Amino acid sequence: MSGYAVLCAGFDSPFQSEGTSFGLALGGKVYLSGSTGRLWEWNGASSTMVLVADAGPTFKTDLCVFGGVIYGAGNNGTLYRWNAATPSVSKGGTGAWVAVASVGGDRLFSVGVYAGTLYVGSGDLGRLYRLVGSSLNVVLPILAEQVIHYLLSVGIKFYSPTAYRAKLYEWDGSVLGWRDVIATAEYLGQTEIATIAKDSVDSIYAGTRPDGYLFKWNGTNDWTKLADRPAGITGHVHSVLHYANQIYILYSSGGVAKYDIHTGILTTLVSEISYGGFTSMLELDGKIFVAGKNGLYRIYEYVSPAEAEVEGGDVKLLYGMEYFDTAISDGDFVREPGLETAVVISLFTNARADATDILPDNSNSREGWWGDREIGSKLWLLQRSKTQAEVAEQARQYAELALAWMVEDGIAKSLTITVAITSYDTIWITIQIQMPEGDPVFFKYFYNWTNQLYGRI
Repeated sequence: MSGYAVLCAGFDSPFQSEGTSFGLALGGKVYLSGSTGRLWEWNGASSTMVLVADAGPTFKTDLCVFGGVIYGAGNNGTLYRWNAATPSVSKGGTGAWVAVASVGGDRLFSVGVYAGTLYVGSGDLGRLYRLVGSSLNVVLPILAEQVIHYLLSVGIKFYSPTAYRAKLYEWDGSVLGWRDVIATAEYLGQTEIATIAKDSVDSIYAGTRPDGYLFKWNGTNDWTKLADRPAGITGHVHSVLHYANQIYILYSSGGVAKYDIHTGILTTLVSEISYGGFTSMLELDGKIFVAGKNGLYRIYEYVSPAEAEVEGGDVKLLYGMEYFDTAISDGDFVREPGLETAVVISLFTNARADATDILPDNSNSREGWWGDREIGSKLWLLQRSKTQAEVAEQARQYAELALAWMVEDGIAKSLTITVAITSYDTIWITIQIQMPEGDPVFFKYFYNWTNQLYGRI
């Protein structure tokens, strides 16, 4: 594997689960909705997603932004709009879903924007609806197809893949209707195009069911197969996303891969994310996220030695739940081009306790590394502490003391450390290092003092 996944924001109750989730980014925040129909918001910094809209009468099958507002397609044939100012039933004042328009005898399955107008695809009758005022008007049928899985605006045309047959339809907004640009009823044994995406030059990419292939439309009348599903990953393709000349691919098992448009190389980033229910990916501030039934995951990628080699640089560390390990690629250590390895060692090495320090469980061990007892922090002394404001302040002081050497040695101009309690025994430590020149750099870690678990956020 060439990467790993970290749950960066769970739902604000440990008992919440969204089944399959759909996500989008808006205004520097991430929003998720899924089989319960609720809407959750992540502010990009906290460890939880906050409920901002109750379920309503149905679950939402797709989300989109239109006119700066979030819309959701309802399984009951109703199109909903999120109104942040309307009090919700269970989370008073946080917002609610408001019904905009409905159709009878049909499910709504996808929603998208084309030529400044909101369109909705159906899940039973294969129709395309246009939002006009408070009505959804039928614009186009899709022949024998029943499910419009996705709606994608590319240039001056609208595209839709279909369920049950690996086909692609194109509409130019005219009365002539859909054009069947890929008429093949089945391509390479693939019975469904589950999702499509476009790159920076408007080429269309598709993921398939059941075998998890990556296709590219040739621009005229057929698909071109680009890649098989990687070894070690199971399931079909749930989502494809273009970012920075890469096509990121999410599989139903929770596996994630990326395809380099220029080199044609497919790389496995994550073989499987536990808990399942993954249906969509999104990009926010250059970071790739996966929406899951228990929250939002961030995808991290390892850096090769050639990419990260810096003369005199530290060895890069990988993050587990109970340890850090050295990163190795192609038989060599991966180098860290910045300060993070130094920060990690300073924070999570157990510093030598003073004679006046109270040791956890009345232990006689004062810890400390035999090679240099000045290295590390005293965060480990919090192991049996309670969740109180003074504990957070003590953790901040421990972290500040552990990193003070950076200012003393002239590596940093100043340090700003904040600590937030996110559960009864877990804190988030945010570190801002102002360099002597240039912009500040930021690092964020969680630390569970009861079980001595830690890692990067």
